[in-house]
Amino acid sequence: MAFSAAKWSLSAREEYIGWSEESRIENLRSVVANDRFLIVPTVRVENLASHVLAMALRRLPEDWYERYQIRPVLVETFVNPTRFSGICYKASNWVEVGYTAGRRDGVQKKIFVYTLCKEWRDVLCEKPEVKLGEKPRVENPARWAEQEFGTLRLYDTRLKERLYTKETEPPETPPTIRQAIWMVGIIGGHLGRKRDGMPGTECI
Repeated sequence: MAFSAAKWSLSAREEYIGWSEESRIENLRSVVANDRFLIVPTVRVENLASHVLAMALRRLPEDWYERYQIRPVLVETFVNPTRFSGICYKASNWVEVGYTAGRRDGVQKKIFVYTLCKEWRDVLCEKPEVKLGEKPRVENPARWAEQEFGTLRLYDTRLKERLYTKETEPPETPPTIRQAIWMVGIIGGHLGRKRDGMPGTECI
């Protein structure tokens, strides 16, 4: 049996929890993945799997906190329906919330979650505090650049809008060094006119 960090993004899990994007980014560390659980076929003991799961989950919050100084409130796991049914998880009161996208190997896995405390949803849905000088992350941004650079502080808001609209999609091939310098210069205020030449050190 092994536990690790939770998966970065799962549509079914996000819908079940009901948290915002900024809450997910901030509080995902409170979710743990049970990514390994094996009882060899030669071992046959009635209710062994559910008993082992229960014992592990009772210890998990304290052990995880002792090691990482984070107290998890939710555990997730994944079951390949073409090979397993997930009976031991169902018997241990795990909740099936949906399926993965199956991008890794083409097989959509069942997603099961288990809550470790009564306040789990309040903990996960709590919005992060916006500290002095910080800007809150944009909810459901329409453009990838806004997702990546939305919290940047630029002296002129027009520069940020120029950054958002300059590239609507990531380029298929990486830019050359010359193109990269040009792109950075535009963010810094370079106008990009033909007579202006390459951006200088001040813009970059």
